[in-house]
Amino acid sequence: MDPEIRLRGCQIDKNGQAWLYAAQGVTMITKNKQRLVFNETNGLPLENIRVVYEDRFGNIWFGSEGKGLLRFPGLDFVYFNQQTGISSDLILSASIDRDGSYWFGTYDKGIAHMKRDRTFESFALEHSNTVW
Repeated sequence: MDPEIRLRGCQIDKNGQAWLYAAQGVTMITKNKQRLVFNETNGLPLENIRVVYEDRFGNIWFGSEGKGLLRFPGLDFVYFNQQTGISSDLILSASIDRDGSYWFGTYDKGIAHMKRDRTFESFALEHSNTVW
């Protein structure tokens, strides 16, 4: 990685691959130390990534700062944004519950909940709608 890049975080997936993320995109490092960079030239609609999360099915999720959610099942990106029903395109955090539904913290709209049927509901918070 470029030494000028300030990493925001790292997620280790179930295969032992490291997913490093920053405002300049995502770099995946395999167990064999091979690197694969995800940026605007190869599929990311925006390089500014705030969170990377792996669900129990092995899908990798990217929360972007401005283009919503991106699911990477291993071949192509699947996009979830305000046009597809999520309340915000500014995703800061992610989690999955025991029932298999997803919860996302947003910068401006509180919590977004993706139910198992892939529909969304949102929850505004009383004091702040920024959920890190």
